[in-house]
Amino acid sequence: MRWLLSRLAIALSVVVRTRAPSGLVGSALVLMALGGAGCVAPGPELIIEQAAEAARDNDREALLACFTPRSRPLIETWWQKTDTHNPALARLGANDVVVTGVQIISSRDYMPERAVIQIQEGQDTARVYAHRLGGMWRIDLLDTERAMFGYASDP
Repeated sequence: MRWLLSRLAIALSVVVRTRAPSGLVGSALVLMALGGAGCVAPGPELIIEQAAEAARDNDREALLACFTPRSRPLIETWWQKTDTHNPALARLGANDVVVTGVQIISSRDYMPERAVIQIQEGQDTARVYAHRLGGMWRIDLLDTERAMFGYASDP
């Protein structure tokens, strides 16, 4: 996962120079490391499983549905760039992902309700942030990327 994150960070820096959103790398990483079929998960850990399934099935519509609305343009831009320049990169992260921990953050200061989901892919681990929107959990790439680069995302 860390290898994937570093590759995506490099790709993001290139894409950012072409006026793509800055969260593209983290978005793509999470996008590919996760996935989403149906996105009706009652708990935040299930959105990760759904995202991984959609990534494995190469079901972009289902995968996109598992992300917050503010994350979706990042993913779509990532796909546009990788489809054109490196199609294999668009499929990164479609491996088995295991949820190893979940912390739900409920605070009046942070709305919507958020969760930090610890995932493992092989020997690599990552923290993925999700928001509860309309009663359903969605992966948020902006908070995930903030945490990945050392910016506080939770209280």
